[in-house]
Amino acid sequence: MLKTNEVRIETCTFCNQNCPFCSHSKNFTRRKEIMPFEGFRFILDKIKREAPFITEVTISGFGESLIDSTIMKKVEYARRNGYVVHFL
Repeated sequence: MLKTNEVRIETCTFCNQNCPFCSHSKNFTRRKEIMPFEGFRFILDKIKREAPFITEVTISGFGESLIDSTIMKKVEYARRNGYVVHFL
């Protein structure tokens, strides 16, 4: 079984751009939403218990994570719990 030390979490499906090469603005059919802080905390707490080999969290996905008003709170929570945080 291959194990990685990284988990990727999509915290936002909103995007404030309209890039011509991106399908987000043309045929994105999923609900556009921002993950509540409580949901993010639940995921990280579960990972910490069940996958302690995970040491890095990458905040990524199909939206623009930086328009999330709670993104710094999420990053701070992850860092306080010993995770290295990346954005993709």
